[in-house]
Amino acid sequence: MKKMLFSARLAGQAVFLAVASCGSSVVIQDPPSPSWLLEGVDGTARQVEQLPPSGSFAANLASVLELAGARPFEIAIARAEAQAQIAAEGEARSRFLPSLRPRAGYFRHEGFIQETGGDFLDVNKQNTTLGSSATLELNPFDAWYRSLAEARRSEASRHGVFSAQQESIQTAIQLYYELLEAHSAIAIAEEAVTHGKEFVAVEEARKKQGVGLEAHVLRAKAHLATSEGELARRKAQLSQASADLSAHLRLPEAVMIVAEEQALVAFDLTGLDGTAKDMFLKALKQRPDLKRAHALVAAAQVDKDRAAYAWILPKLRADSSFDGFGPTVSSQRGRENYSLGLEWELNFGLPFRNQQARAKLQKSQLELEALRIQIRAQILKARARRGAAGTRLAAARREVVASEEARRLVSERHKGGRALLVEVLDAQLANTRSKNGLVAMIAEYNQAQLELKLAMGSSAGKGR
Repeated sequence: MKKMLFSARLAGQAVFLAVASCGSSVVIQDPPSPSWLLEGVDGTARQVEQLPPSGSFAANLASVLELAGARPFEIAIARAEAQAQIAAEGEARSRFLPSLRPRAGYFRHEGFIQETGGDFLDVNKQNTTLGSSATLELNPFDAWYRSLAEARRSEASRHGVFSAQQESIQTAIQLYYELLEAHSAIAIAEEAVTHGKEFVAVEEARKKQGVGLEAHVLRAKAHLATSEGELARRKAQLSQASADLSAHLRLPEAVMIVAEEQALVAFDLTGLDGTAKDMFLKALKQRPDLKRAHALVAAAQVDKDRAAYAWILPKLRADSSFDGFGPTVSSQRGRENYSLGLEWELNFGLPFRNQQARAKLQKSQLELEALRIQIRAQILKARARRGAAGTRLAAARREVVASEEARRLVSERHKGGRALLVEVLDAQLANTRSKNGLVAMIAEYNQAQLELKLAMGSSAGKGR
């Protein structure tokens, strides 16, 4: 019977507190599901999880972009920050709910006590309590402002994850093209070594025929040694580029990334022929870092409003308690207490709190404007880089054609004894230099397009 009575009293407390807080029209909604924080790990990422601790992983641009959008530490950190912010939003919403405090106590007194009439009595006494209390301290306006500000910060943290993904993708693009350049440079260096061996063979044959000089043979061998040293350097660059990309994508330490498309090929992305103004307007709608900045400004505005009205907005306090009181647990009798009141917070710190909130709002607004200017500059620079890269790429292609033909003609003359070795070596060096220049320009052209695509807030993996 006592347990039923105890449960009934607790229900009465809940009803009392619910009625006490009904003056607020706020509808409490569940916090947003954090399931989106776990998205982004697709089949390619799962394939990486199944890799052995050592070996090679063949990757192309698409797979690198997919991994860059899911695995790097920057994204994991941004997701953790977003999860923490979602928890902060949930804590802010919990301010609308009462707190329940079960309690139990024992008290005993031995010795003098003083009556209200002034006499002292030697008394031994004791009592026990067992029950619970429910307390609601609710500033409905403050709780509303807090939950609204935290909701805006949760929105900002979500856009922060997407912004981290964009930055990670941009880094991965740069590292992937360094890997491709290294592969292409190795192919060019191997070709130079092959030609160097041909030059040595030609000079040695001419020396045996009595029409060549030992100095020319030594010069050809020196050129071959230089070409072999360059090949070793390019292979070291490939290992370094693979290690950098693997570290960025958080692959196993002993796994080496090998590019599937080892020959660099220029491509053209769509949607990059608009005016700078059109691109900027598109960026304003699509850039996740800009959306994050807008959300932070909105949160700062809510904080400023909360600080401005803090002195006039009352706080509601409602208390309800029920417990058993008596000399022993078995002889307790129930008692109930209810209280309801309003209070205002007036202190000398309120003006400074308001000033701080205004300054933070101004700071967030300035950061938003600075980001808009930065985005505009990024688009202008990327457009200029893309245009210049296209022009330089065409020139590099013409240079390769001319230098290849010159090398071929000089090599034929050299084999026929009508050209000096120094002419052949100069032509070979010019051809190698032009081919390396073409590889660099193809990478520059492709990266410029992807950079412009990312500057507008578009996915780098689309539009080909």
